[in-house]
Amino acid sequence: MSANQKRSRKRKNTRTKAGRSVPNSPPVLPREAVDTDPAVAEGGTNGHPNADDGPAPQGIDRPGATQPIDRIRAGTAHTQQAEQQPFVRPYRYRTVTDAQDALAFSEWFQSQGGVAVGVAVEEDIIGVASEEEGWHIQYAKNEIVDDTVNRAFQLLLKEDAPFLVCGRSSVTIVNLAQMLDVDESNFKKILHQVKGDLHILQESTGRVIQKGTFPSPADEAYTALTAELHWGNSAPPYYKQVALPWLLQEIWATARKWEGTPFRVSYNDLFLRVLAHFTGEPVMVSAFIDERDPLVAVAEALGLDVVVTGEDQIISILFWAATGFDALYLSTDHPTIYAHLPEGLDELKQVVERHLATITLWAIQQREEYTAKRRLQTLYGRWLMWGLPINDALAQRLLGSVQDILDVAAVAVASFWGEDPLLVYPVTEGLLDRTIRVRGLAPDNERSKWMSLITGAATLGSPPPLDVPLNPAVIWGE
Repeated sequence: MSANQKRSRKRKNTRTKAGRSVPNSPPVLPREAVDTDPAVAEGGTNGHPNADDGPAPQGIDRPGATQPIDRIRAGTAHTQQAEQQPFVRPYRYRTVTDAQDALAFSEWFQSQGGVAVGVAVEEDIIGVASEEEGWHIQYAKNEIVDDTVNRAFQLLLKEDAPFLVCGRSSVTIVNLAQMLDVDESNFKKILHQVKGDLHILQESTGRVIQKGTFPSPADEAYTALTAELHWGNSAPPYYKQVALPWLLQEIWATARKWEGTPFRVSYNDLFLRVLAHFTGEPVMVSAFIDERDPLVAVAEALGLDVVVTGEDQIISILFWAATGFDALYLSTDHPTIYAHLPEGLDELKQVVERHLATITLWAIQQREEYTAKRRLQTLYGRWLMWGLPINDALAQRLLGSVQDILDVAAVAVASFWGEDPLLVYPVTEGLLDRTIRVRGLAPDNERSKWMSLITGAATLGSPPPLDVPLNPAVIWGE
């Protein structure tokens, strides 16, 4: 046999071995493929502020981990797909297709009371996972399986239910509720059990935990659970106190019929207040303190007439200055703002640098901080996604802070865990609009009961360090 034939035969044997399912010898990804942001895989460096948190949980791929599962599904294609993900490991799970499998799942699920498990639903497939094992349930194909699985999930309605961590809570919880055919009160009990969501964890931490689709719902459930266990406790408070409650409130709002009295909370010049807070620009801060129109004050400082130029042009000039005077960036990412900029930007830049020097210096300082530390945070501590262009990072810090304030206000006003919850609708205005309204419904028409509560909750979006007060206006009955 020639040397080339020997090498060809050796490669063939290697491929055959990799394609087999070997229960006691699960394939293990390199550590770099597990706890690495996509920027690293593309040749960058992991500059996220929490990059030293340690490796992700090893899950079932720990050396010596046992496999109490008698039906394994882990082929070569499955493993190759998992290796392309930044966090997904080649996960092994038991496929539930008959009564024996369903009974085994039911016994396992009941043993998870008071413990967090990952859950994901995709069409008629349910994925459930712990760190050690996972389940791939084929639903709506066998009545005995469906009945057994439904009775297992009834545990979610009891006090010792497992806690749920979802990849996409809005899909998973609604599907589970339909499976169990629960009423309004029991639907609320299921929502109580949700303690984590992969999508909003990514938004809160700035980490790209998942990019693209999952090989299966079981992989999605496992990734959601391990990501929550590894990064959930170290995530900014915004994640647990604002983002997760707001997500659950939105799910709750779609699950019941609402009747009541409309109200709205109006915030004026929210973007301008955030800009004044971050930059400390004296022209803007003094205008808010003296209760003057901040756009008129800015226009006067620049030698412009807001009546002639229009409010949109002054806002566009401020946004252009705060994001580093990059007209090309605005033309591609914010074309509406770019369209309102006047001609002669070179001369206008010199005027802004001279009369709004604090905004100019703030943008320069933010650029240097982002370059050195590779991180920026919004007003409520959410980390921006690492690797953003500097202009985009500055824009997202400002606009993301506006969104933070609105989210905090919405969660505080809704208080949907109470006996008499208020419905709050998602905001429809743009984040740069001069007036942004948070609309909702109160369960009754007792104005004296609700007005003070809504007013107090609406001001919670203003953290103690905010230099410019929010001064929201609450309008009842409209």
